[in-house]
Amino acid sequence: MATSMPPYEQEPLACRIQDPAQLRQRQTEVTTLFKGATSTQELTDGYALSFPSEAGWATKLLEFILFENECCPFYTFELIFEHQHGPLWLRWRGPEGTKDVLKSSFAELFA
Repeated sequence: MATSMPPYEQEPLACRIQDPAQLRQRQTEVTTLFKGATSTQELTDGYALSFPSEAGWATKLLEFILFENECCPFYTFELIFEHQHGPLWLRWRGPEGTKDVLKSSFAELFA
């Protein structure tokens, strides 16, 4: 008997933003935001970026996650607050092919 995948696992690796100008604007916004990352780590299924543990960064990252969750629902996001006011970590992950999508969209971040 074949089992079907849940709908959230069937989502294609494609951004829902169709307007090229809006997509370029979003890529610029994300690149600007992530220039504030203090480090980047490659994961098997994506990337992890660290940021200063200031409340302003948490707000910016949460706004980023909420927007991206609508336009690119195939991603999985984790926002981690390290103990003792250590760095904030954003884990940006997804199904097979996610790292290739991120590298092509944000080459200077994930070179």
